[in-house]
Amino acid sequence: MKTYRISIKTLFALVLPLLFAMGGCNDDDDGGNPNPMDEIIQLQEVTLTGAQEVPANTSEATGTFRGTYNKTTRIMTYNITFQGITPTAMHFHRGAVGSPGPIVIPINPGADPYSSANPFRSPLSGASPALTADQETELLSGGWFLNIHSSDFPDGEIRAQVLPQ
Repeated sequence: MKTYRISIKTLFALVLPLLFAMGGCNDDDDGGNPNPMDEIIQLQEVTLTGAQEVPANTSEATGTFRGTYNKTTRIMTYNITFQGITPTAMHFHRGAVGSPGPIVIPINPGADPYSSANPFRSPLSGASPALTADQETELLSGGWFLNIHSSDFPDGEIRAQVLPQ
């Protein structure tokens, strides 16, 4: 049986380059993939009321908005609840507190638009299409509001500003 002897010099010559190669590696993640949770922005839970409409109204209806915004996908996900109202339309609008504004994103009660055969039901969960860079800036600066319309208040019965936390 043959035996092999490795001298200390030979072993050292084989291991030393390996140690240098491993020493060049580090666990610094600065240039790596960002934490996906850093890209999720929580939006404030807000209550929709008639008092926030422009002009304000005396509706007793209320609602709640909860949502998140993903900066990577540029998609806002949301959950909307409402009571005391039979919605005929829902939209995210551009506009500051106390100001009217144009529709930015319509909300459907499902895959199809609203109709008497496809009404809005609470709770309603959904997601926006991917936002543009300008829309993202408006949303994250508090420049959007959620408006729920009804046959009693076709211009909007309850409203709340959508704000990042």
